[in-house]
Amino acid sequence: MSFLTLFNVFSAGYVTRGPLDVCSLYSVFSFNPVEGARFRLGARTNGDFHPHWRLKGYAAYGTRDRRFKYSGSVGYAFDKEFSPVPYHYLGFTYEQDVRFPGQYLRVLDQDNFFLSLRIGAPADKMVSYEFYRLEYHKEFNDFVTLDLNLTRMQQGPAGRLNFQYYDEENDQPANASPVRTAAVRMRLQYAPLTKWWEGQYNRYPIPGRFPIMTLGYEVGIKGILGGEHNYHHLNLGFRKRFNIKTLGYSVVDISAGKFWGRELPYILLDIAAVNQSIAYHPKAFNLMSFLEFVGDEYISFHLTHNFNGFLFNRIPLLRRLKLREAVGFKLYYGRLTLPNDPDQNRQLIQFTTNDAGIPETYSIEGPPYMEYSVGITNILRFFELHYVQRLNYLDHPQVPRFLGLKGAGFRIGFSLGF
Repeated sequence: MSFLTLFNVFSAGYVTRGPLDVCSLYSVFSFNPVEGARFRLGARTNGDFHPHWRLKGYAAYGTRDRRFKYSGSVGYAFDKEFSPVPYHYLGFTYEQDVRFPGQYLRVLDQDNFFLSLRIGAPADKMVSYEFYRLEYHKEFNDFVTLDLNLTRMQQGPAGRLNFQYYDEENDQPANASPVRTAAVRMRLQYAPLTKWWEGQYNRYPIPGRFPIMTLGYEVGIKGILGGEHNYHHLNLGFRKRFNIKTLGYSVVDISAGKFWGRELPYILLDIAAVNQSIAYHPKAFNLMSFLEFVGDEYISFHLTHNFNGFLFNRIPLLRRLKLREAVGFKLYYGRLTLPNDPDQNRQLIQFTTNDAGIPETYSIEGPPYMEYSVGITNILRFFELHYVQRLNYLDHPQVPRFLGLKGAGFRIGFSLGF
C-alpha cells in the first residue's frame, strides 16, 4: 500500500475498492452511555462509479439501546465531474439516528472513536431524530457560495433526556410529543481570495487576510410537511486571520444570531457546541457540558493565537524540536426571551434536571461563559497538548476537575505541522 493510499485512509477514513469507498475507519466502533457499544458500517461511491451521481450510506447498531440507525443520500453534480471546484450539485438525504444536542461539528463524525473518550459530566442525554433534506449547492466563483435546503425533522429524547411539560389540567408533569419541524434554509458565504484545504471529498477554508463572512436565514413553517412551529432564524458569521509580524498570527471566529417565534421548544434553539472528549476541538467549548447553555439570542467568540515559535525558537533544544506555542480564548452568550423560556412557561418542554432536581441547562442572564487555553503544537509534527481553564459558572453541577482544580483539564489534538 502506497504512502498516498495510507494518507487518504487516515485522513478521510475510507478504503477505496474500485467504484466504492468502504467504511468510515474512525466510526466503525465507538461508544456512549446511551447506545453502549456502537458499530457502524458505511460506503460511498467515487468517480469510478459515475461522473455525475454519488451515493452514500451507513447502518449502525447500539448494544445498549438495541436500535438500528441508518442514513442514505444521493447527489447529482451538474458539472462534468463531481469533485472539481466550483461545486454545483443537488442532493437528497434521509437519516434516522441519535446525536448529542447542539452537536453539529462537521470536522469529524459524531460517533468517531476518539470522541467517545469523554471527560466530565456523563454524556447520557441524546436526541433521537429522523430527517429528510433536499439541498442545492452552488459556487458561483471562488468567492461566493449559495446553499438552499428544505428539511423535515422529528426529534425525541433518548437516554436520560426527557421532553416533559407541566399538564395543568391534571396538575402533574406529562411527556410531550416529539418535536416536528419543516424549514427552508438559505446560507450565503463570501470568501474572497480564500485558500482551501482540500481532502478527497471535503474542503475547508483557510482563513487569510480577507474575512470569510456568512449569512444564514431559516424559516420554520407550521402546517407544511408536518411542521408544528412557525419561526425565523437569522445567523451571521465572521472569520479572519490576522498576521502580527514576528508574534505569529491570530484567527478570530464570531457567530451571532436570533430566533423569532413564540413558545419554541428549546431543542430548536441555539445550543452551544460542546466537546467533552479528550481531543481538543478549536470550534467547540471544551469545558462545557452537553446541553449546558441555550438561547434564542446568542453570540459565540473564538480567538486562537499561534506564536509560530516566537518563544520556543529562543531556546536551543526546543528550537530543534520545532515546537509551537498557542493560546486561545472562547466566549458564549445565549439568553432566552420570555415567550421561549421554560422557567417562565410550564407549557413548554422543561429543562432536564439531575437526581437532586437541579437544572442542567441554563439561559445566561449574567456575564458570558468564558474559557481559555494554553497549548503546545507541532509535537513530532502531528500532535498538540492544550491546558484548558473554565473561568466562570463553576457552581453548575458536574463541572470537571483536574488535580482538584475545578473547571480545568488537559486536551490532546492532532494537526499536520511543517
